[in-house]
Amino acid sequence: MMNEFEFYQKRECSSKLILFIHGFTGNSVDTWSNKNGKNFPGLLLQDLKIKDNFDVASYNYYTTLLDQFLINTNKFNWIQRILNPKTFIKERNLDIDELARNLSSHVRFTLEQYDTIYIVAHSMGGLIAKQLIVNDLNERNYTKVNLFISLAVPHQGAELSIIGGLISSNLQIDNINPVKAFINKLNQNWINLDSKPTTKYFYGSYDQIVSKYSAVAMDKIGKDIVSVPHNHYSISKPENMESLVCKSVINFINNQYKEEILNKNGGDISK
Repeated sequence: MMNEFEFYQKRECSSKLILFIHGFTGNSVDTWSNKNGKNFPGLLLQDLKIKDNFDVASYNYYTTLLDQFLINTNKFNWIQRILNPKTFIKERNLDIDELARNLSSHVRFTLEQYDTIYIVAHSMGGLIAKQLIVNDLNERNYTKVNLFISLAVPHQGAELSIIGGLISSNLQIDNINPVKAFINKLNQNWINLDSKPTTKYFYGSYDQIVSKYSAVAMDKIGKDIVSVPHNHYSISKPENMESLVCKSVINFINNQYKEEILNKNGGDISK
């Protein structure tokens, strides 16, 4: 089993968390690390306001193009269970709703100390975050997620998933297919929410996987949309704090935090 959370800063007294969620076939290392070995979460922590007020972590979940490894090892594991009856966990690609429910359980128990979570999600990771928010608000009328930063997320699906569906029965590929039921149902549920977290939509001008149109969710309210000169993969790997993606995300996080403090203190930021 993989380590599901990697913490870049964790303190016992902290009640606020910035959580990074990678996309399809990604992981907490490759998705966020640039060619110089620096990672996006670490760059955020170079901002003193973020460092002083937030813990920062990334979430890992199982995602592969093909479950070929499982196919090849099913017989072996079956024999092993007979000869050595231990508990075997056969990881496989779960659909987006189930991934969101797994994350919800972690938010409830693993991340219990945090009362506020800001999510930075790339690609399919944003659909997991979106489903988490929908489930929270529809089932409990409450979510800990106060800010959702969407990086090249296929809110309207990804056309390449249609080709992917020809070579794999992967549930995750099926979920991001623009003509299938899941993505359309999620969009409708999102539109129907009476209230939702502050959401910022980023798209890459050179992204050939998630189009500008798809990177922005359907909504009833005005949207804050940020164009950045990146492709689908470089958008999650800023080179330094001065890069447009990193600078914008830092700005959104600090502004959201400032607004929450003002609301809590009745407009007095000095408290």
